[in-house]
Amino acid sequence: LFAVHMLQHTLLGAIAPLLILLGLTGPILRPLLASHRVRRLMFLTHPFVAFPLWCANLLVWHIPVVYDAALANDALHAVEHGCVMGAGLLLWAPIVEPLPGPAWFGTRLKVAYMAGVWFVGLISANVFWFSGKVIYPHSIEPAPLFGVSALQDQGDAGTVMMVTHCLLAFGAVAVLFFRQGAEEQLRQRLLEAGIDPTRVERAERTGHME
Repeated sequence: LFAVHMLQHTLLGAIAPLLILLGLTGPILRPLLASHRVRRLMFLTHPFVAFPLWCANLLVWHIPVVYDAALANDALHAVEHGCVMGAGLLLWAPIVEPLPGPAWFGTRLKVAYMAGVWFVGLISANVFWFSGKVIYPHSIEPAPLFGVSALQDQGDAGTVMMVTHCLLAFGAVAVLFFRQGAEEQLRQRLLEAGIDPTRVERAERTGHME
């Protein structure tokens, strides 16, 4: 089913990358950062780079000709899965920040960033819901075997995409909302204690005084 395939890609491209980044620690990152090639690629985690790359990856692999070609060729399908996971890692990197991101990309902008992720998911889901025709011909044959029409299967795939994007985006926004409150409390305490505003900004960014 196309909906099941969409769920697989969602797990690979959104949930798995988030869990991987949350599990990264200094001892794990240190050997990677020792490589000059890896350090040169760090610019890809910049929010103005990561988000467009994620959007482009989502678009390209859902072009019908490309999508069907990946299903027909195991090697290309493996490349697709690698791209999906890689784009997911880039997408979440500015939010999770296994390494410090740009100083200006604070909590408020991260909320806007996640709203953009949700909006892209909404647009994609609407295409599947309201296209009025089967976008991927390969889904015509399997769907009736499971008691659904190909068009319904396509709509279910859109629902999978929308529900996942909502859960991840709104979940991240909720976490960021509480973080914002904690940051503002910390900022107020430090300013009242007479700490230099520059140090306060750094502390607000990192969550502790250096």
